[in-house]
Amino acid sequence: MIIANKADFFAVVPTLRESEIVIPGTDKKVRLREMTVGRRIEYERLAKDKSEGEMATLLLISSAVDMDGNPLFSHEDVDALNSLSLNIFPPFMKALEELNSLSVEAVEDGEKK
Repeated sequence: MIIANKADFFAVVPTLRESEIVIPGTDKKVRLREMTVGRRIEYERLAKDKSEGEMATLLLISSAVDMDGNPLFSHEDVDALNSLSLNIFPPFMKALEELNSLSVEAVEDGEKK
């Protein structure tokens, strides 16, 4: 079927994918959502010339949502997130790479630019 107009296009665009990840060492979960195009552009702009750890924090800020789908974190939370144990990030990063079509190579390439 060929899309006839803009309204038809936006009517068939799939919803953003989500995943719930257990916070290591707890029974609590965080909901992660695939980034929109706008969030991805913002992430890439902010992640330029950042370390791997800073990029992980930015990815979490860009993708974690509350039960209503609103952003769970903001850029004001960077210091608090950076103070957490590094051990909580690997499960989030794996899910975020899948949800946002990122690869380890893409993240590393972003670091080199």
